[in-house]
Amino acid sequence: MTTKVHRQSISKRSSAIETGGKSSIWRLQYLNDKFNTDSKFEIEVSDAEIERKSNDELIKINILEQEKSLIEMGEALESSIDMLAPLSRYLDKFEGDLEKLSNEMQVLQERLVLLNEEISENSKIDNELGPVLIDLLLPPQCIEVLVRGSIDKSWVEHMTTLQEKKEVLVSYEGKSLQNVKEMMKLTENLESKCTERIKSFMIDSIRKLRDVRASSVKIQKKMLKVKEIIPFLKARNESLLTELKTAYVYTMRWYYYFNFVKYISSLEQLSLYESTDTVEARSYSINTMNEYLISLPKRFEIADEEKRYSVPAQIAESSATAPSSNVKFFIEQAIAFLNQSIVDNITLETAFLTEFFAAEGSDLTEVTRTIFKPVLKMGINYTKYVMKKCNGDYFGILFAIRKLQKLERETQTRLLPDVVDKYVNNQLMLLWPEFQRSMDHLCSGLASGLASTALLKSVVNGKTNVMIPLQVTQMFSTIVADLLRLTSGDAVDEGGDPLAVSLQRLSGVYDKGLNQLATSLEKAEQPLFLHVNMQHIITVLESTMATTTTTTNPLVEHYRKLAEKY
Repeated sequence: MTTKVHRQSISKRSSAIETGGKSSIWRLQYLNDKFNTDSKFEIEVSDAEIERKSNDELIKINILEQEKSLIEMGEALESSIDMLAPLSRYLDKFEGDLEKLSNEMQVLQERLVLLNEEISENSKIDNELGPVLIDLLLPPQCIEVLVRGSIDKSWVEHMTTLQEKKEVLVSYEGKSLQNVKEMMKLTENLESKCTERIKSFMIDSIRKLRDVRASSVKIQKKMLKVKEIIPFLKARNESLLTELKTAYVYTMRWYYYFNFVKYISSLEQLSLYESTDTVEARSYSINTMNEYLISLPKRFEIADEEKRYSVPAQIAESSATAPSSNVKFFIEQAIAFLNQSIVDNITLETAFLTEFFAAEGSDLTEVTRTIFKPVLKMGINYTKYVMKKCNGDYFGILFAIRKLQKLERETQTRLLPDVVDKYVNNQLMLLWPEFQRSMDHLCSGLASGLASTALLKSVVNGKTNVMIPLQVTQMFSTIVADLLRLTSGDAVDEGGDPLAVSLQRLSGVYDKGLNQLATSLEKAEQPLFLHVNMQHIITVLESTMATTTTTTNPLVEHYRKLAEKY
C-alpha cells in the first residue's frame, strides 16, 4: 500500500518526531536538503520504509557528530595536557617535598618527645640539686672582692655573704655530699685572708691617726662604715682584736695629748681681763671696785648664753700673734673653752668606741680614762694657771663654777663615763676653795673700807650726807645683788651652797662695820643713817630678785627687817 506524502506531511511528521528528541528537526531538515526534495513534492513511500530510512540516516549522522565531537575533544584534551604538563611536574615535585617534609616532621616529633622527657628529667634534678648548689657555691665575684677589693661597704657585704655560706656548709657536713670539704676549706682560707686584710686595714688606719695633720673624725667615720669587721675578727681571732684595740687606744691617747697641748698653748696666749691685785682688793678701793663691777653686766650676758662652744685654736693663735688686738676674754670663758672642748671630744670618742668596738660599762670607762688621762691632767693644770693669773676675781671664779655645774648636768644627759664626772668634780674642788679665798679678801677689804680713817672723818665732820647711802654701801649692794643672781639662777640649796655661806659672812662684815661707823654719829642721826643705807640695799636687792625666778631670799628678808627696825 502506497501513500502520497506531501512536504506538509513530512513537516507534520517532523512535529511528531520532534517529540522524540531535540535533534529530530535538524535531521529532517538534513534529509530534505540531501535528497533535494521540494516541500510541495509528493512522493509515494511506505510508512515502514520511511521510518527505516529515517533511523538509518539518523544513526549515521549521530555517529559522525560523535566522531567529530570526539576528535575535537581529543584535540582540546591534548592541548589541555600540554598546558597542564608544568603543573603536573610541579605537583609531582610538591608531592615529593611534602612526603620528605612529613618524614622530617615525624623525626622532629620523635626528637621533641625525647627532649621533653629529658627536660622533665633535668627539671626534677634541678629542683633537687638547685638549692644545694646555691647553698654550696660561692660567687667568683665575691672571692675577687674579698681578696683584692678595697675594704669598704661593698667588701663588708661580701664578707657577710662568706659568713652565711659557711653557716650553710656546716649544716651540710653530716650529709653525703661531695666537695663539701673542699668548699669548707675554701671558706676557711677566705676567712684567714679576710682576717689578714682587716688587720692591715686597722694598722693603716692607726698609722694615719699618728700623722700630725690627721683628722680623727674623718678616719673614724671611714672606720664606722665597716664596723662589721670587728665582730668578724672577734669570732675568729679575739687576741688579735685585743692587740689592735690596745694599739688604737694608745694612738688616740697620743693624738689627743698632742692636739690638746697645742690647744692649751693657744689658750694660754689669750688676752684675759685681769682682776685687781690682792692689795687693792683688800683695801676695797672705790675706784678699782667700780672698774671691776662695770664689766659684770657683760659677764652675765655671756653666762646666760645657752650655746656651748669652744674657741678654735686658730682664733687663740691669732690673738697671740696680734698683741694690738682688742679682743679679750674673761677667765670663766678661758676655763669654759677648754672644759667644753674636752667634754665634746670625750663624747665623740666614747660614741665611736661604743659603736665600733662595742665597748660598754667598765670597759668603756677604763678605755676612756686611758685615752684622756693626760688631757684631763692638763685641764686641771690650766685652771690653776688661770687662777694664778687672775687672782682675786671672785666673780670670774663663780661664773666658772656655774658653767662647770651646767656642764656636769650636760655630761649626765650624754651618759658619759664616770671619768668625766670625776674630772668636773676635781675642777669644782679646785675652784671652790679659790672662791672662798677671794671672798676672804673681799670681806677683809670691806671691813677695811668701812673702818678707814678717811670715811670715819668724812662722817664725823659732816661731810657725808646721812640722807645719801655711802658709796661703800652702793658697791656692797651691787656685789650682793649680783652674787644672789648667781645663787638663784642655778636654784642651788642656799643652806649648803658655799656661796650662801659666803654671802652670810659678807653680810655680817658689812653689818658690823656699818654699825660701828654709825656709833660715831649722834644718837639722833644713827637710826636715819642706818635706815637710809639698809633701804638702799633693799631697793637694789628687790630690783635684782624681780629679774630672777626666785621671789624670796633669806638675805633680802634680813635687810628688810633691819630697814623696818630703823
